[in-house]
Amino acid sequence: MSAFSPPPTSPPQPSPPPPPPPPPTTTSRYTHRHLTQLSNYSAESPLRVIAHIDLDAFYAQCEMKRLGVAPEVPLAVSQWANLIAVNYPARAAGVTRHITAVEARKLCPTVQLVHVAVWRAGETTWSYIPEPSMAHSKACLDPYRAASKEILAVFRDAVGADVLLEKASIDESFLDLSKLVHRRILARYPELAQDREPGELLPLPQGVEKLDWAESHLVANVDGDVGGDTAVDWDDVAMAEGAHIVADVRRLVWERLGYTCSAGISNNKMLAKLGSGYRKPNQQSVVRLSAVQPFLNTFEFTKIRGLGGKLGTQISTHFNTTSLTELLAIPLPQLSALLSDDTATWVFNVIRGHDKTPVTPRTALKSMLSAKSFRDPYLPASASAAHKWLMVFISDISSRLADLDADTRPRHMSLNYANASGARSRQAPLGRVDAESLLATAAALLRAVASEERDWPCVRLSVEVAGFEVREAGNRGIAAFLVKGAEAREVNSRRTEDERRPGEDGPPVEKKRRTEGIGRFFVQTPGVDSGRREEDGETTETEMVGVETEREEMAPDDALVYTCPDCAVQLPVDMQAEHADWHFAKALAMQDALPPAPPPPSSSTPARGGSRGRGRGGGAGGKRGAVEKGQKRLAF
Repeated sequence: MSAFSPPPTSPPQPSPPPPPPPPPTTTSRYTHRHLTQLSNYSAESPLRVIAHIDLDAFYAQCEMKRLGVAPEVPLAVSQWANLIAVNYPARAAGVTRHITAVEARKLCPTVQLVHVAVWRAGETTWSYIPEPSMAHSKACLDPYRAASKEILAVFRDAVGADVLLEKASIDESFLDLSKLVHRRILARYPELAQDREPGELLPLPQGVEKLDWAESHLVANVDGDVGGDTAVDWDDVAMAEGAHIVADVRRLVWERLGYTCSAGISNNKMLAKLGSGYRKPNQQSVVRLSAVQPFLNTFEFTKIRGLGGKLGTQISTHFNTTSLTELLAIPLPQLSALLSDDTATWVFNVIRGHDKTPVTPRTALKSMLSAKSFRDPYLPASASAAHKWLMVFISDISSRLADLDADTRPRHMSLNYANASGARSRQAPLGRVDAESLLATAAALLRAVASEERDWPCVRLSVEVAGFEVREAGNRGIAAFLVKGAEAREVNSRRTEDERRPGEDGPPVEKKRRTEGIGRFFVQTPGVDSGRREEDGETTETEMVGVETEREEMAPDDALVYTCPDCAVQLPVDMQAEHADWHFAKALAMQDALPPAPPPPSSSTPARGGSRGRGRGGGAGGKRGAVEKGQKRLAF
């Protein structure tokens, strides 16, 4: 054999056989506890089902229905010179919101332009006018509020009492479908109703290879699946049931009212809202748990509710990015170095799709505001000219009050007035809330802020009613015991129950100290917290979380002022009785703050100094009667 011959090679060995596949999983990732939480609307349940339904180009749809416009006709709704709503045929031609009517005509010569209804100065009813004057009219959204009320009624008819319904705005609503989905799952899979340990894993759905998603768009999950071909678990079953419920709701709205809407279905409010805009118009999308992060990664984080304002700007400026995927790489301690601990934690969780905000069926209304800004040369130059606008404001507010429950009413009114020298305001309590009484109160407040000729002309005027309460029978204020006759009967009939606004979606906010108790008897005026703003600076309606107060800038008009003889404070004369009640309550509070009296001397020990008391407190026959348990002596 040559020294350079290759060594003999061994014959090739056969490769080992592949390992056997793992046995198929027969249990779910979810437990019986998770299923039970679903029936209780628990935000802790991973099976939770939340829907967001959004009307498509709502104002435009309302006008198309009113005018009988065909679906394919381009139409836009204007308010003064700008567009505030554009239907989808007009959008296809390049027309967008916030451009002018002239620009819209250039982009789409066939577009039909409709101006919103208006209130005209001095009138108490709104109407449609082809080309209203902004100087003599105020925009009116009442037709859209009425349509919104009809749509909510259809929602309730479609889903019944098992669904929590929250009106998020005039054209969108959240629905917590969890309890209804739970009931449907148990009806379809009765074996799940058996008593089990809460921590025991559920069996996987049997006989389900592919779910029916009610023609929904499925957002691609981590595996890129968009057709529901992955293994089915109970979160998928719950989402599919929710998709069918929402499809039925949307169909019923179309059949009864002729409006189309889009929807998103997911595990929480944030994801559902983003999902409703995923495919529009007249479509619905499902964001499954397996699709959450891939779906969120397609957005800038400033598109998430709560991160689109100052907070989002602060974060994007500090980290020099608006990319959600880049923000995911920021650790929590680094966020906490920029933000408060609570806010940093909220941001850290929300960009990962975690949101436990509840669906709140009834959101407490805090205030209603009707306002108008004036421009030269149409500035109101006298109280009589401004009174015409007060008639409009009160008619506007009264129409909205009529939509509330009969027992919901505001407690006070404020009027804000601005001229070239600055702004001033006044506030007064409300008794009756009919239109005539509201107008009389507003007129009195106007006289208080602008009583002299030099106060005119006016550049901005607004009326706000606030302090809404739900009256409940049987609750009587202390004033009921201190007044007589007709006034006492009126006070006795007042029914009050405080409501607080539930937490809103978004990052934690620092709680503001509420102006309550004796503080409310010292006249202060709520600042205007702007809600939805119309294009000309008019505000139609605002629901405020908190109210900040400012000191009055002018001495009130003598005809409306009461000066307290005890503390010399000046306040509206209508508050005289309540202020007297306050002094009475303060006396009680002072009595509570006094140190306990020393025990009386025993009968065998003479009083120090040997003197006997005088008057009712002295002498054997003049001793005070014993105080019953639970009572106190008044410190007068």
